[in-house]
Amino acid sequence: MKKSILCAVIITTFIIIPIAFAGRVDLTTYYPAPYGEYKNLKSTESSYFATTSGSVGIGTTAPNGKLEVTGRLALSDGGGASRVSLNLESNTTATSYSAINSYDYGTSSPRSLSINESGGNVGIGTTSPGYKLDVYTSASAYPLQLSSSGKYLRMGAQNTSYAHFETNTSAGFYFYQAATFAGGHSDLAENYQISGTVLRGGLVSVDNTHANSV
Repeated sequence: MKKSILCAVIITTFIIIPIAFAGRVDLTTYYPAPYGEYKNLKSTESSYFATTSGSVGIGTTAPNGKLEVTGRLALSDGGGASRVSLNLESNTTATSYSAINSYDYGTSSPRSLSINESGGNVGIGTTSPGYKLDVYTSASAYPLQLSSSGKYLRMGAQNTSYAHFETNTSAGFYFYQAATFAGGHSDLAENYQISGTVLRGGLVSVDNTHANSV
């Protein structure tokens, strides 16, 4: 019995050592076939997964894409506790949302996030943006809202007749600098429908020629 065990150890050693030093180790699992389950899997060089078919799941056993991550996906500079990271996550609480944010874990503060810093345009609701930011909606709703402290400015073409501006502030609109309206008419009331309050301590110019007090 001792001789049999010794022979088995010697044979195993001669088989495993060349493979270990060859720079590549192939793992083949037979039970429970054809899957294998590992607590930790580490690679110090290139690794390839699902190269012929299938998908890769992290945190899930039923990935819906080539790579699906359940929870937060962090792309960082590898700085440990002081890392800076781009985070992608999907929130599943009652107020569900998906988020993209840049964060500095060293200072526990958000970082600036740049989109297309090398050039190009950004489209929201469109796949062919013609401007630096192109926001489109096909419904009769405002495509853009700028808000702060519960107050908003909405803007956009809700129909084919007018471009609309709307706010929920009690004082209405305030133009910090002189406002110029170009519409082809000298009468401000003829070409512009104003419902609400426009505050400006000076003049409003129409077509750069006719000034109207507001």
